[in-house]
Amino acid sequence: MYKISLYLLFSLFISCSSGMFFKNNKKEQSWVSLSNVTGQSLWSRYGNNTEKLNDFWVFENGVLTCNTSGDRDHSGSWFLLEKELRDFEFKFKFRYDKNLGGNSGLQVRSRLDLENNKMQGPQIDIHPPKPFRTGLIYGETTGVNHWLFPVTDTWKLASYDTPKDFVMYTDGIRWNEMYVKCEGTKIMTKINNVTIADFDGKGVLDDTLHKKLGVGLSGKIAFQLHKKHDVYIQFRDIYLKKF
Repeated sequence: MYKISLYLLFSLFISCSSGMFFKNNKKEQSWVSLSNVTGQSLWSRYGNNTEKLNDFWVFENGVLTCNTSGDRDHSGSWFLLEKELRDFEFKFKFRYDKNLGGNSGLQVRSRLDLENNKMQGPQIDIHPPKPFRTGLIYGETTGVNHWLFPVTDTWKLASYDTPKDFVMYTDGIRWNEMYVKCEGTKIMTKINNVTIADFDGKGVLDDTLHKKLGVGLSGKIAFQLHKKHDVYIQFRDIYLKKF
C-alpha cells in the first residue's frame, strides 16, 4: 500500500510538472501580433531625413504604409522593431503598386548605423521592378554588399530561377504573405507559402566581420525604404514568434 501510494504521488507530480512545462512552452511558442494599436509603441522611425520620416512611414489601423509620393530626394529610412531578437519566426502580408518602382525589404538580425545612415546585417528583399528578387537575401553589412542567397560577388542580380509554383501579386490590390524563420545560422523565407530561400550562413553570418558588428545571429528587425526610390507599399497582419 505504501509503495503504491508513493508511485501514485510520483506519477501525479510528473503529470503536473509536465503540464506546467507544456503550458509555459506553449505560451512562449505563440504568435504575437505587432500590428495592433497598442503595438505601435514597439516601432520607431529612423533615417537622417527626419523631417520626412512621419510622412513616409504611416502606421494606422494595423496597416503600415510606406509612401514617398513621388519624392526621390531622400536617403534610406527604416521602420524598426525595438526588440532584440535571435531565433524567431516572423510573418506579415504586403502589397505594392508596381508602377512605383522602388525597393523595399526586411532587415533581420541587423543594427542601425546612423553615422552612415544604413543598417548593418542581412536584408530580405522586396523589389517591385523585379519580383523574382522578393524573398532572396542580400548582405547589407559593410564589407559584404553582395547577395547571400543566391551567392554572388556583387550587388547585381539579373535573374533567378524561382520555384515553378512561385506567385507574386503586383496589382496593389491583392496581398502577398512573407514568412521568415531565423534559427542559429539559418534563414528561411517563404512567399505565399512557397519556400524561396533556405540559407545556412555558417561561416558567413558568424564570421569575424559579422561578430564585430553584432549582426547576423542577433539584432533588430526593420522594414526598409531604399534611398532615392519612389515606392508605395503596405504591410499588415504582422506577427512574431520567438523560440
